[in-house]
Amino acid sequence: MFDLPRMTDNEKVIYSMKPTISFGFNGIPLSENFLAKAFRDARTASKFSEQCAEELTKQYRVSFNGNLCKVIFDDSDVHKDANLYVGKTFYPLSVRCLTKSGVKFQLNKFVGSGRTCTMENLAFSIEEYPCVFVFDITNFKEWKVTILEQQLLLDFLDNGDLTPQGIKADIYYDVLEWYGYEVDHIRKVA
Repeated sequence: MFDLPRMTDNEKVIYSMKPTISFGFNGIPLSENFLAKAFRDARTASKFSEQCAEELTKQYRVSFNGNLCKVIFDDSDVHKDANLYVGKTFYPLSVRCLTKSGVKFQLNKFVGSGRTCTMENLAFSIEEYPCVFVFDITNFKEWKVTILEQQLLLDFLDNGDLTPQGIKADIYYDVLEWYGYEVDHIRKVA
C-alpha cells in the first residue's frame, strides 16, 4: 500500500480533454470517423492516454493535498513506462480506459483470454498503484478523465461496487457521484 495523502474533497472532479489528432499515410489524411473508431478501442487508446496523462499534469495543477503531481516519461525509450511523481516521490503510473463495456482495474496479467482474476487478484492490482487515471474514450470529441485514488478503489471493492468484471459504463458516473465526485462539474483542460 502506498503512503500517499488522500485527495481533498474539492479535488474529486472530472477533467475534460479534447483530442485533436490528425495524421495520414502518403499525404492522404485519415478521416475523423476512422480515427474515432480507432481511439474508442482501449488497445489503441491506452498508450495515447498515458501521453495525455502527462499533458494533463503539465497543463493543469493536479495535486494530492497540495503535493503537485506530474507524469514523466523517459524520452530515451518510447516503450518505457511512465512514472507518476507526487512531490519528490515517484510511483508507477496506471492508466485505464472506460469503453462502452466499462472499465477494469486489474493488472494486465489478469485480463484476457484464458486468464482469470479473483477478488484477491483485483485487490493486489489496486494496491500496486497510488492512483489510476481513467480516460472515458466513449466519445472521441471529448475525453473525460478521472483520477481515482487507491483508497477509493479499495472502498469500491469493499462495498461491492467493484468486481473483477469491472464497473459497467452505464453506471460508472453514478458510482463516482455516490462517492462524492461532482460529475456535472467538468473542468476543461486547455
